[in-house]
Amino acid sequence: MYWTLNPSRIDNTRLKIYIAIFVGIFAIWSINVLNTNKKMIKQRFIGQKKMIEQIKKNENNIQQIKYIAKKIIQVQPKLDVEVALLIAKSIDKYSQEYDIPVNLIIAIIKRESTFRLTLTSNAGCKGLMQINPSAHPEKINELKIQDENEIFFIDNNINLGCWIFNEYYNNTIDIKSALTKYVGGKHPEYIEDILSTFAELTIFDQKGEK
Repeated sequence: MYWTLNPSRIDNTRLKIYIAIFVGIFAIWSINVLNTNKKMIKQRFIGQKKMIEQIKKNENNIQQIKYIAKKIIQVQPKLDVEVALLIAKSIDKYSQEYDIPVNLIIAIIKRESTFRLTLTSNAGCKGLMQINPSAHPEKINELKIQDENEIFFIDNNINLGCWIFNEYYNNTIDIKSALTKYVGGKHPEYIEDILSTFAELTIFDQKGEK
């Protein structure tokens, strides 16, 4: 005979058992819901925290790029501000990638091209950092530069220049030697100019002229 949930026919023992089962199931369900909510809240908190950190990082990066642009204008007042910002963005990027001081990259560009984007020397060196295509074909190929005119592009040019200088420095572990190789070794006055600008920009930083 099947037993049914009829209160008049359920003894106290069975009733207590069913109540205990119900309470247990409800408790387990409540704990699962609570844990799920905790996980969701934690995930949302972590997500919001990461978003805030990214926003702060982006804001800091923007301020850094503006400050680099300010230093570029300091050494080349005739340069358009928007162009200075584009150059600053690439300098900031490759300074970190190749572990080269920002001020040194600015100083090299000032000496090599005075920030003239389309400058070509008598030796065929191109752009801001005066890249010689015939001397660095493997690097140009690795960056998938198919047209030599693409060497004039700000990002390509600064990437190549920093890559080349970093390689020279790693081979010598000496800034003067690396600079001598970078400028071709025929112009010792270039080295002094670069180091002088580097020193001036470093003093500019120490004065906190942000």
